[in-house]
Amino acid sequence: MLNVNIPAVSQDLIKGIRICKQAYAKYKEEFDERNDPHGKKYYWLTGEFINFDKAKDTDVWALKNNYISVVPVQFDLTNYTLKKCLKKEPLQMIFKKDNFIFWVYHGLNCAVFRICGF
Repeated sequence: MLNVNIPAVSQDLIKGIRICKQAYAKYKEEFDERNDPHGKKYYWLTGEFINFDKAKDTDVWALKNNYISVVPVQFDLTNYTLKKCLKKEPLQMIFKKDNFIFWVYHGLNCAVFRICGF
């Protein structure tokens, strides 16, 4: 998957394309309480963007310098350390209640408690 960002400038100011890494950054999130035209409350996510990464090979740097940024991204939230622990000793079901099964694993270096709904 590619994450592509285009700077908010006129086309003639774009300097080119940069293949980048994602900058190490975060948002300090804040929510504004607002009312829609019918008087119902809703919350608008706002906040401050904080960039900790000052390198010149990041998407943030590219955009600030009028380059289109292209960042190859992937999603893998696997906890490989825990996976390795679990392969040594399998999970044990401790009890079943309603439509949930409660699993537990205790190892030397890791522990997990899992609730599985079905």
